[in-house]
Amino acid sequence: MVNLALIGAGAWGQNFLKTALLLDNCRIKYVYSQSLSTLDPLSDQYIKTTSLEDLLDKKIDGIIIASPASSHYQIAKKFLENNFNLLIEKPLTTNLKDAIGLQKIWQGKKPRVLVGHLYLYEPAIKECKRLLKELGSIESISFEGLLSQKRDDVSVIWDWGPHPVSIMLDLIGKPVKKIKIIHTHATRNQLDELKIELTFSNGIRGMIHIGWSGSKKTRRLIINGLSGKKIVFDNTNTEHKISFYKGGKSPEFPSFNHDLSLNCELKEFVDSIQNGKKITSDINLGVEVVKVLSEIEKLAKSA
Repeated sequence: MVNLALIGAGAWGQNFLKTALLLDNCRIKYVYSQSLSTLDPLSDQYIKTTSLEDLLDKKIDGIIIASPASSHYQIAKKFLENNFNLLIEKPLTTNLKDAIGLQKIWQGKKPRVLVGHLYLYEPAIKECKRLLKELGSIESISFEGLLSQKRDDVSVIWDWGPHPVSIMLDLIGKPVKKIKIIHTHATRNQLDELKIELTFSNGIRGMIHIGWSGSKKTRRLIINGLSGKKIVFDNTNTEHKISFYKGGKSPEFPSFNHDLSLNCELKEFVDSIQNGKKITSDINLGVEVVKVLSEIEKLAKSA
C-alpha cells in the first residue's frame, strides 16, 4: 500500500481525495491545509494538519501538491530537498527561475516527480497520439479552450496555457522556436483571453485560443496532417470524442479506454513509486511548459 499526503484541500484537492478512494494500491493518509475550517469537514479517516513540518518525519511514500500555483515552488522545494516523491499540480511553477530551481534540486536526488498536465492522461488524447502513425507527418495543431471558471490568483496563461502547451510539446516532441501573439484581452488588468501561434523547431505550427469567457464551452484539439488527414478531439462531444478524417466524407470514430484522466494520472504516480514506471509528464516537461508560458506572458504584456 502506497501512503500519500495531500497538500491543499480545496476543490482540486477534493478531487484527489475522491480519486484515491477508487484505487486499491494507495491511500491518502495525511491532509494538510493552512485553514482548520477546510480540514474540519473531512472524514476522520485522514490525519489532518496545518503544519508542513509535521509531514517531514512521517512515513510517506509520495506527496500530492494541490495548493495554489503561486505556492508550488516553496512547498515543492521543501519536500524535494528531503527526497520525497511528488505529484505537483500544473503548472509546475509560475516563473522559469523557480522551475529551473526545482529541476536542479531534483537532478541531485532523482525522486519521482509527476507534473499534473491532466490532458496527457486523457485516454482520448493518448489515442490521438497513437493515431499519429496513421496520420503521417503533422502540418499543424490547433487547440481551443473556452468558457471556464475565472481564477483570481493567476491569468488565463497559467490557468489554461499548460494544457495546449503540454499537449503540443508531447505530440510534436520538439521545442518551441518562435511565439507570435495574435490577440489578447484583459479585464481589470487580468489577462482572460489569448490567441497565439507557436512555431516548433521542425516547422510545425501550433495555434492556441484560450479564454475564461466564450459563447459556448469549447475543448477541442485538431491535428492536421500533410497528407490531408485530420484527427479531431472534442471533449464536449459526448458521443464521439475522437473523429479521424482520412480524406473521405465521413470520419471514423476510434474506440479508446474511457477511464477518468485523474485516475490515470494518480495510477501512474503510484506505479512509478512502486515499480519505477516511466512518468509521462515528468519534471523536465514541466520546466519546458513553464519556459514557453513565461515567454508568452512576457510577449503578451508588451503586446
